[in-house]
Amino acid sequence: MIEVSRPEPQRFKRAKSAKDFKLNELNISKSIKSVAKKYINGDNGHSIDELLLIGRITAYRTKYGIQSVDGDVEWRNVEAWKVELTKALDDAGYIRHDLTPTDIGIARFYNALFGFNIAPMINWSFDIKSNREYERLVHVSEDRYADIKNLLEDTLSEEEYQNICNDFGFGLVEEKKCFAYYIKNVSQANIDELREKMPRIYAVNSDKHEAEIDNLINKLNELHENSLFNKEAALRKKLSAYVNLPFTCAEKARKHLLKYNLDSISSLDLDEHIIKCLLRSGITTISDLVTLTDARLEIIRFLKPEERDALRQLLKTL
Repeated sequence: MIEVSRPEPQRFKRAKSAKDFKLNELNISKSIKSVAKKYINGDNGHSIDELLLIGRITAYRTKYGIQSVDGDVEWRNVEAWKVELTKALDDAGYIRHDLTPTDIGIARFYNALFGFNIAPMINWSFDIKSNREYERLVHVSEDRYADIKNLLEDTLSEEEYQNICNDFGFGLVEEKKCFAYYIKNVSQANIDELREKMPRIYAVNSDKHEAEIDNLINKLNELHENSLFNKEAALRKKLSAYVNLPFTCAEKARKHLLKYNLDSISSLDLDEHIIKCLLRSGITTISDLVTLTDARLEIIRFLKPEERDALRQLLKTL
């Protein structure tokens, strides 16, 4: 066993892709190359992805003091061949130096908040998926983290805020055992407000959702030429499910829905926050708005007093 030194300061902001890996890129000894070939050849169920993950895990966990996969052995001391492998992978550009425990905690929090895999989740399994997640995970800058922290503090009670920080490991210098995958001890009203206000930092990872949105829009365009519009309602419903996702492509879905819905309240000159509050309350069309009673207006959540007054003035003109 040998003591592992901390990685040098950041040299590569973005790690090279595992799919481009070639063994001859690595400056390693013959003995380490012999071990590496066993992984590349798939001996004993090993794989190239496992080889890369060994180096990536070693670099990350020796830097931040995280315990090993089984939770028993400290990664301050690892086998000499892993140290040499990690250095070689680092020199070849396969190791990230920008990744922090906060990045992983925030990704886990976003997935818990929105209910599905918005952000890549590094689970350190020895497979190709973990390498892709490692490469794609967004690094959250200090300024962006400060914005998120301020938003959490402004929205949550002090107790709720501390629960979130403890469960998801925000702001830790060394990664601890913060393995929460769902939000607990936070009111539903505050969760809803966070869903609306959280910065959209994972838009670059929404290719799958954008492709589905484009597919639904194309189908709607085809059906719009058919006077019967047989399937329009079902497709519009599917497309509307993407409107509130925390991706930039969600705006594309919203705009297309408005294109063929002149009765939508979104066509009115109203503040965006007011429109979101109305939509959450099931008020989606101008017809719905015209029949809105003052009693119901008073119980629409998250509306500010001045926003209620603005709606009352608008109702007088409709």
